Formats: sequence, structure tokens, C-alpha cells
Amino acid sequence: FRSAGNARHRAGDYAAAIEMYRQALRVDPGSVAALHDRAITRSEFGDTAGAMADLDRAIALAPSTAALYFQRGYTRVYPIDYRTPPTRYAPAQADAAMADYAEAIRLDPRQQDARRGRFILLVVRRDLRAADDELVRWLADAPPPGQGEADLWRGVLLVIRGRDAEARAMLEPFLGRHPHSRAETERDLAALRALRR
Repeated sequence: FRSAGNARHRAGDYAAAIEMYRQALRVDPGSVAALHDRAITRSEFGDTAGAMADLDRAIALAPSTAALYFQRGYTRVYPIDYRTPPTRYAPAQADAAMADYAEAIRLDPRQQDARRGRFILLVVRRDLRAADDELVRWLADAPPPGQGEADLWRGVLLVIRGRDAEARAMLEPFLGRHPHSRAETERDLAALRALRR
């Protein structure tokens, strides 16, 4: 049932995916994987409360699984990017997401998604000094796999610091290798530059 749910999710048929995960949980009520997958689907389907309930239950069953804490933090603030207004989330909601991300990183220091989530949430909160510190720690402690992504984040750090020419030089090789990412990356960088003002 879980595999069928994953296939339905990939096809964008969230209601059918949720039903498949429900069936998987009927067979194995303690399936952390099915709870996790259903939580992701519920979140994308707009059922944040249901997603949070699934994640809380999964964490109770597997409290040392870093990915569950990342997903719960992400679900608290989904969707989010650099252009998200800081007033979109209540401070307690953002603080809880930061705590979930911190726990994911404590459990697995190489948890890239949680590190990325903390950084983006700090930017959204307009705390660029803390975002800068977070990114420096991330790149020192657990750089993203592959030189390209590490260069992307180093370029973002340079933009936050107002060193746009250096950022452009750092980012151009990455954008040359990933031309499909250029427009989105340029929008993100423009949003970051606007935050410096």
C-alpha cells in the first residue's frame, strides 16, 4: 500500500495517496515510513493539522530519526522561500520550526535539509546576521555534497554580505552547469539583495 501511495503522490493524486497510506497504516499501525510519507502528502494537500499529527506520532515511535524533525519543522512553515513576508508566520510557529531543525541537526549534523531550512527561515525573519552565521557554520561543519551546491551557498553568503561582484563570479560556474536554475536563482538573489536595504 505504501508503494502505491508513493506512486499516487508522484502523480499528484494526493487524495488517493493519502488513502493508500491509510491502508498501509491499517496493516501496520507503527509504520514510521507510512506516517512520514502521509505527512508529506497531507502537507502538500493543504492538511497541515493532519500532517503535524502524523509527524508527532512518527516522532513518538522513532524519536531519534532526524528526517522526522526536519519534516515537522518544514511543515510548520510550508511553503517558504526568500520572498516570503516575515509576517506570514507567528513567532511561536517559526520558533518551533527552528527548534525542530536544530533537533534534526543535533541527531544528524549532516542533515542538509534542516540546515537549509534554518538558513531560509532566518532570512525570512530578516535576521541576516544570524543567517550569515548559520551559513558559515553549515559550510564549515557539513558542506553540501558536490562542489556546485557548496558554491551556490557560498555565493548566497557573499550576496548577504553585500559582495555582489564576488558572488557573481562564484555563482556563474554553477549557473553555467545548471542553466535551468538561472531564472529562479536570479529571483532569489534579487530578493536577498532587497533585504539588505
